[in-house]
Amino acid sequence: MRPGELSGSIGWIISLLMQWSQFAVFDTIPSALTLVTGSSAIGIFAVTQLIRRTELAGWDGEWYLRGTFDDGSPLGSAKNSEARIDSLPQSWAWLSGAAAPVRAEQALESAWQHLVLQEEGLALLFEPPFDKAEPSPGYIKGYPPGVRENGGQYTHAALWMAMAMARKGDGERAVQLLRMLNPIEHARDEEAVR
Repeated sequence: MRPGELSGSIGWIISLLMQWSQFAVFDTIPSALTLVTGSSAIGIFAVTQLIRRTELAGWDGEWYLRGTFDDGSPLGSAKNSEARIDSLPQSWAWLSGAAAPVRAEQALESAWQHLVLQEEGLALLFEPPFDKAEPSPGYIKGYPPGVRENGGQYTHAALWMAMAMARKGDGERAVQLLRMLNPIEHARDEEAVR
């Protein structure tokens, strides 16, 4: 079974809340509900409830889950053998301003420790890549392990981590990430190109 095959999959809702919260959820819901109901209190209440539920269901101890499969098993959990930690929810926990500050700090630090390979000049989307684990995550597993969305460096995710580091006030790490993403930095001399 792939994520989202069953109607009402809560895992992908949690995933979207953590990743897109600032733009698509936490900023939009209060405005939309105010337009519909004429009351900003309903929107504020809805967002507060979404944040509370996301914190309860989405925290894995040192980072946020990516989501859950339809069978309720976690995705992006320390308990997983594949895709234990995903960059996206860690970055968006900070970027959205919605996560508990201590958790957002821990999540971003965990992402840095597990996903940023300084020697190789890579910022991975998640690790380890999908290969044999079940349930299937869907099309992502169609890529070879470590390629593109299957645990490789994925530019938008790495940029969001750089943005999160910058907003957190860690300019040094933000610049490190941006330099890792810059192709020129991987071709400064003949040895680097090989």
